[in-house]
Amino acid sequence: MLGKYTSRSITLMLGLGLMSLSFSASAAEYRCGWIENPGPATWWITDKDARWEISTPGGYSVAAQSIDNLPNVIPNEYVRVNGIYGYSCGCLSVDTDKQNKRIVSIQSKGKQVFLKQCLEDKAIASVKKATSAPVVQRPPARPQPAPQQVQQTSQMVQRMPVPTQQTEVAHYVQVITTSDKNKANSLKNSFAKDGFETVVTSVNRGGQILYRVNFGPFANKTLAAQAQTTLKGIFVGNANVQESILVSVKQNPKMAASPIPGTSTQCYSQKQGNDLTGIQLSINRDQVSGYYAWEPHEKDGGRGYLRGTLKGNQIIANHTYMVEGYVGTEQVAYRLVKGGLIEAKGEQVSNGVESTRFKDITSLDWSKPERYRTVDCRSIRGAINNAVSVQREIQKLLR
Repeated sequence: MLGKYTSRSITLMLGLGLMSLSFSASAAEYRCGWIENPGPATWWITDKDARWEISTPGGYSVAAQSIDNLPNVIPNEYVRVNGIYGYSCGCLSVDTDKQNKRIVSIQSKGKQVFLKQCLEDKAIASVKKATSAPVVQRPPARPQPAPQQVQQTSQMVQRMPVPTQQTEVAHYVQVITTSDKNKANSLKNSFAKDGFETVVTSVNRGGQILYRVNFGPFANKTLAAQAQTTLKGIFVGNANVQESILVSVKQNPKMAASPIPGTSTQCYSQKQGNDLTGIQLSINRDQVSGYYAWEPHEKDGGRGYLRGTLKGNQIIANHTYMVEGYVGTEQVAYRLVKGGLIEAKGEQVSNGVESTRFKDITSLDWSKPERYRTVDCRSIRGAINNAVSVQREIQKLLR
């Protein structure tokens, strides 16, 4: 039979065959959405068009090879709702049975993407906003420490001196000098997000404009030094603050004030055997920020950061944390008491994917609280540094 065809016609046939194969491959649909595994042998993907069945126990299922093409799980982008089972956001190249809303085959290895991508897709975001809250893997409850463990020990309460403009010489805590104006403004904005105002000044040095980010001004060098110590305690992981210098310049009456409200930083800890929990809180008027580190002996712990408000002696905050690669946020409640800090208990409900809040904040249980004693921040510096590092990881993931 081949004798009937010229080499040119054979080439044409092969070309048409390749075109046909190419067309067949391109016919696969690329679908992105919630990839869900709520239980054993149960899988589906929900996108803007439908919920597509992949596998059901005792019922329909794609071939084993297609199951193998489901995305590998990225732990911190996977929400557990039933033990090891849960959901993620991802994309699959599939063949579908549109009539029965089924995936016929998964053509190639699927890709898991950030949960943020599905949450920002208006067509499918509501699917998960209506689900129950993921299991929050908080550190396990610990036995209450004995009364003698709660007694007050050495403490570090650092007061931020209030800046002034009333002297001829102004004193500053200078955190950076750079020729990059955008970098200086970006640093200023990052401090503002934490409730601290800074001033950016410029100076001409040999024809080059340099920009400086300063806290202040302060009335004298002693007050500036006290402020620097406080800032280093608050911004533990900020290299610019840790390497800051004190500068004194003639006061410019036209320069706007850069007030830094009175701020205090204090640390607390709880020890059970070799397990340590450390908390650092910085209070700026009614704004609270800080770090939380749970450091069990020779085990993976939980670390994160706190942002909240102070009313009277009560703090209500959001605690964003990472435990074994899982990132979540929960609402917490503390009270400042003599010699330490106590934490209330209360029922949590979903506040969106990976986030929970108190069901009724007016009925918190303070009868058997977690207790933390006031300590010198230097005694838990390692734990807090770990929490600062985790904060950076979390913020990179949330970008």
